[in-house]
Amino acid sequence: MAGIINASGFFAKKILPQLQCYRPEASDVPFAPPQELSARLASFCSNDMEKVRAFFVWIADNISYKIPEKNTRKKNYPENEINEEDTGALKPLDVRVAEQVLKNKTAYCDGYSRLFKTLCDFAGIRCEVISGYARTNYGNQGSFKPNHTWNAVYVDSSWHLLDVTWASGFISIRSGDFVRYYDDHYFLTPPDVFIRDHYPDDIRWTLLDKWPPIREFNRSPYRNQSFIKYSITSFYPSSGIIEAAPGDTIRIILETGSVSEDKKIAPEPEWDDSTLGRSGWAVAHPISGPSGNKIIYSYTVPDNSPEWLHIIYNEDPVLRYRIRFKKGKLPMNTN
Repeated sequence: MAGIINASGFFAKKILPQLQCYRPEASDVPFAPPQELSARLASFCSNDMEKVRAFFVWIADNISYKIPEKNTRKKNYPENEINEEDTGALKPLDVRVAEQVLKNKTAYCDGYSRLFKTLCDFAGIRCEVISGYARTNYGNQGSFKPNHTWNAVYVDSSWHLLDVTWASGFISIRSGDFVRYYDDHYFLTPPDVFIRDHYPDDIRWTLLDKWPPIREFNRSPYRNQSFIKYSITSFYPSSGIIEAAPGDTIRIILETGSVSEDKKIAPEPEWDDSTLGRSGWAVAHPISGPSGNKIIYSYTVPDNSPEWLHIIYNEDPVLRYRIRFKKGKLPMNTN
């Protein structure tokens, strides 16, 4: 049965001291109604940036992702199921959802983002819930529909993007448990980086002057969360779908800003070849040491062609390509 693995001890000892604009006292604020919680967290802060940081970190460290029940075709969002006989139903939707999330201490992305917005609203900070598409699952890459929510917040005279759901942890591919593991990458992420895995319904919320078309976003290789840790500057092929037949050799090239610096980064403990070596998955390791800052991979497609090819860098999966099987031999561009 899926549950929660709490890594808050690691969070408190290793992560909190490194965060900028964060007041550690805010970590000890207990659960309370949204308006009271917002005021308590804000009381430790001297400016709006510190308040935004306090709200973000508190939610990530206290709200757990709700594991979807098995054998259900559609997610139920219990934080949105409001008892209309309750006088609280007269409150704004964001507040009602926030109250439910704080009561359950669990949420899906909608609950995370609405709770964050509610805390900001009570603190007088402009915040929006953004709906869009996030590339997270092994699904049909040809489909494109909203499947995620995150936030935009106005602080220090400009809008910024953040995703408190993804910052809070991940679901273990081995056990199905939610693992609380804070990821500060998703706090005020630069827009040109955020767009790599978040595409909003309203393209104005890319916060970019120029944004990639939907097709380009949807067809590029999937970047694992480990990708963002490293200084990878480019990769080949740029398309996330590779057409191949048994016997074809696929060549992958990564280029990084500094191989030596990347080697100092510890790989994620969640992933190894035994985890990735399931049916329909394949793994590609570098064929030799790096050539300068280029890392080269070569993978020969077997008779039982896998559907997914994971590219491993520094013992971390960083990219995932989809192999589209073709009957007969196909010429492969290996240059």
